[in-house]
Amino acid sequence: MSTKQKKAKSGSIDELADLYPGSRVLPVRLVRVEGMGSDRKVSYDAAKVTVYALPIQQLGRVGQALAPIAGDLTTAANIWTLTLQHEAEIMTAVAEAIGWEVDDVGGIHSSDFVDVAKAIMEMNADFFARLLAPQGLGSQATKAGANGDGRTPSDSSGAGETLTPSDTPSPSSTRQ
Repeated sequence: MSTKQKKAKSGSIDELADLYPGSRVLPVRLVRVEGMGSDRKVSYDAAKVTVYALPIQQLGRVGQALAPIAGDLTTAANIWTLTLQHEAEIMTAVAEAIGWEVDDVGGIHSSDFVDVAKAIMEMNADFFARLLAPQGLGSQATKAGANGDGRTPSDSSGAGETLTPSDTPSPSSTRQ
């Protein structure tokens, strides 16, 4: 067992992420709405979300978040429709996958949220293809894995850097 594996064996989910090759960093807009009516103010902040191939412990929590809507996962036409129908479950699953608080995930701009959810499915295509069956969103995950959009191969030269959620903290961890 390598030193990295020994460290991760007793470490956190973030440390386990170091064992999995590839990651995708997505810029997202965080929307803040304050007040109502004519006093309403909308502001935007920028953040980064790191999506990577998840270890089984984290996939288990994502799967648990999605379990109540399992039937709809196999029949939904797309992630946008699914999110509109099951906002809480999808937000919880995304929060588990990226290591953010659910409230912070709820502040991600809607189009960026769909991009993040899609990236999670693509980076973990093999898991979602088995979970969702070969229909509905499951077929999208299967296609993502088959066309190269799925798991990212490791960089054998060692030149690539893998980022984990601890490298890109959630907005709540940086607020003062």
